[in-house]
Amino acid sequence: MDLEMFGIFLTLADKFSGKVWPIVIVIIYIFAEFYSIKYREFYVTFKPIVKLLHSFTDLSLFLCNTYLILGLNFWKKGQWSEFWANLKLVKGKRMGKKRYYLELSCANLIYVLIVFYVVFYWYQEFPGDFFHRYLVRIIENHCVFLYNYFICTILVMLASGYQNLKSQLRNGRLKTVAFRMTMQKKTLELFNQTFGWSLFLVITQCISHTLQHLSNFIYHSHSFQIILVIVVSLFVQLIPMVTLIFLCGRVMEERKKIIKLTYEMDPSFGKSPEIVSLIRKTEIKITAANFFVLDKSTILGVLETIVAFVIVLAQFRT
Repeated sequence: MDLEMFGIFLTLADKFSGKVWPIVIVIIYIFAEFYSIKYREFYVTFKPIVKLLHSFTDLSLFLCNTYLILGLNFWKKGQWSEFWANLKLVKGKRMGKKRYYLELSCANLIYVLIVFYVVFYWYQEFPGDFFHRYLVRIIENHCVFLYNYFICTILVMLASGYQNLKSQLRNGRLKTVAFRMTMQKKTLELFNQTFGWSLFLVITQCISHTLQHLSNFIYHSHSFQIILVIVVSLFVQLIPMVTLIFLCGRVMEERKKIIKLTYEMDPSFGKSPEIVSLIRKTEIKITAANFFVLDKSTILGVLETIVAFVIVLAQFRT
């Protein structure tokens, strides 16, 4: 899997640019964001709760993208370097460059086609100033989508690393499994340190964005076409986030399967209780900046939050 070039591109590696052009990009981004907000004066016509929701969405998306640009270059550089070195040692499933870029291209094509449909509809509604209002938003969302894909790729590698260890455990290679389980635990600790805040910001802006689309559905859905636009917009927002959380849970489930296997095979381990104990002590959870654990139950928690807020929005409409 050709992650290295993608990782270098995504984090604006020092050997290409140092720390200058990430700062330049953020400065340009700030000016573009203020320019775009100037054309969103229509927020004042919204109900207070909807106005607050739209403003929070703008803020969360801005903070998310700013952190994605600067985080690994300034605040998490040491953890990123150590994590990257550990990730290369994970003996997980690999895929060729062609397959990797093919899957990335297909995912990106689907995303672009959906966004093109949404943009085409809203441009017809607001032909004069649509791009003044939302061109920055379109670019912001695409950057978050690519970042989601990058993190999901890493999670697939980590999960397949545990799958590989499971087959080695069945073959009785206890010392190898214990060593690599310890390495996997350290790698996941570094993953939490490196990507915890970015995951928190990505999920926060996604929830906020979803609620914004649902508020449009509640207050402005007057035709089948606008309902369809809102539905596909929700699809673009929710599917990457749900996939990301699902893969975080899958990594932890694969680790639990190895621990369960040690109990099932316990009689066959004979005189190696210390090594088995070491394997069982490698518990680790993936978290979003230690605010909450990312697993399948998180998806239900997110849906509960969205449903609760939709009920509030519906009550304000009446």
